[in-house]
Amino acid sequence: MLLLPNSRYSSRNSRIVIYEPLKRNCMTFPSGFAQIPQMVAIMENLVEGVILTDAKGFILWTNFTVQQLLDFSSSELSGRNIRSLFATPTMDFWDMQFSYEDEDPEFPSLQTGTCEIRGIGRTGSLVPLSLKMAQLEQGTEPGLMFVVQDLSEKKKAEETIKHLAYYDSLTGLPNRELFCDRLIQALAHSQRHRELLALMLVDLDGFRSVNDTYGEEMSNRVLTQVSHRISNTLPEDNSLARLNGDRFGLIVPQIQKADAMHIGQQLLAAFTKPFPCMDKEIMVTGSIGIALYPHDGVTAPSLIKNAEIAMSQAKRSGKNTYFFFDPRMEEKASSRMELAGSIRRGLKQNEFEVFYQPQIDFQNGRLTSTEALIRWRHPQLGWVPPSTFIPLAEETGLILDIGEWVLSQACSQNKKWQTMGLGNPRIAVNLSACQFQQEGLAQNISLLLHNLEMKSNTLEVELTESTFLENPDKGMKIIDEFRNMGVTVSIDDFGTGYSSLSYIKTITPGVLKIDQSFINEVINPTNRAIVQAIVTMAKSLNIETIAEGVETQEQFDILRDMGCDKYQGYYYSPPVPADGMTQIMMQDMKN
Repeated sequence: MLLLPNSRYSSRNSRIVIYEPLKRNCMTFPSGFAQIPQMVAIMENLVEGVILTDAKGFILWTNFTVQQLLDFSSSELSGRNIRSLFATPTMDFWDMQFSYEDEDPEFPSLQTGTCEIRGIGRTGSLVPLSLKMAQLEQGTEPGLMFVVQDLSEKKKAEETIKHLAYYDSLTGLPNRELFCDRLIQALAHSQRHRELLALMLVDLDGFRSVNDTYGEEMSNRVLTQVSHRISNTLPEDNSLARLNGDRFGLIVPQIQKADAMHIGQQLLAAFTKPFPCMDKEIMVTGSIGIALYPHDGVTAPSLIKNAEIAMSQAKRSGKNTYFFFDPRMEEKASSRMELAGSIRRGLKQNEFEVFYQPQIDFQNGRLTSTEALIRWRHPQLGWVPPSTFIPLAEETGLILDIGEWVLSQACSQNKKWQTMGLGNPRIAVNLSACQFQQEGLAQNISLLLHNLEMKSNTLEVELTESTFLENPDKGMKIIDEFRNMGVTVSIDDFGTGYSSLSYIKTITPGVLKIDQSFINEVINPTNRAIVQAIVTMAKSLNIETIAEGVETQEQFDILRDMGCDKYQGYYYSPPVPADGMTQIMMQDMKN
């Protein structure tokens, strides 16, 4: 930093003080400073730019740094008024205040004002500068000295930091923080002008399976393509942002509900075509929640919350659709949150119980296996059906705790039956999609069987078609691990998926469970033909078939005549507690 003396120290000789870190050098020079070669050399070689002017701001001298910064020669700058070098000054140079700090009586420190300003280069380009000014008196010729520093790199760094703080590094879209700030501004504008505003949240359906199947690089490329496609679908005055991993937010001002519906339909249409990526075509869909200002909220947090509620409703309604917020959704969401808390409490307080339903051989009528089914006895609500709490447990992640508990209980009970001499019945346990995606699943089950001293061929794991199809490559690897262990793999609810016949030969499961929806109407010629085709295909592939939900003698007779291997349902027995299942097994042994 270069500091010049105050007039109270002026005499025959003026004094200039140069401060360096932890070091102070000084030299004296007579009037006519610019004529002293040593001082010119010092000024010329400073990293900072130095400009000397007269009292009116006309340039007397500049060093090389200034000339280089602004792309002017010394002669071009000499005689110009310094004001012409700066664009829109942010402060009046001539009114800057000075103060003293008497650190050293001999060399007082002069503190000058500082501002940031833009310099004007030869071509009109603007250069960000830091500017300091000091008063200079040499004899009877007062003047000014300006010290300038190039802030270009600093500004670039600040812009980079700002961009990292407010923009998503992958897609280049605004991030959640900037999105919320823009939402607040948009709401203020809508309030002033009494306009409607739509907030839309788009959550990609099952996107985790893309990452698990193809890896992070491909999933990132798909996300980038998704952001581009959504952006190209939208009107220009929108504010699209990536809020987190696979969720996007959209602000659409000056809009009517009908317009919001149209945009929702356009967004869904954007997902109808696959996303080409690295010689593959990836299908991705989105669930959309829409909240309108001021009907659904007047603040950013309330609008975001209600859009999330609407989006969750879209997820629960089959995904790949959009929903507007409805106050009744909030009531349901509150009830669901309470129920989720009850599930957590129920797991701790042993409110859950495993029931068992026998699976019977069509030909000899013998019990060969059982299916473990969870039941919940709520202290206030009584028996809560699985269709109520299982989907909620899957949404909240509680299904992992539930699934682990059911697996442990079912295997322990099956080992007890074996110890009691009730044969070696196979126990079938459902695995949720969340469980199936867990790392080390097969190893954990192997350890459980080892600790119980239970034969692996007496365990059957049930997967739905959709569970496998979420991540076919990883699913095939896990199925192979189970097969190598000796654990039977069955496909539950077979026939309800969208590509059953195309992948069943690849999986080659041990068991196909024909969905109850076909069995209920098996007397119908069309359903009968479908079931017959499934049984025939399974036999050709040496796969066992089990009919679910057999309830009548007529259903029993048709399925037996088709050649179906086993059945389960109320025709033989409803699901019963472990004690009841023990009685059924004992009776089966007697028969």
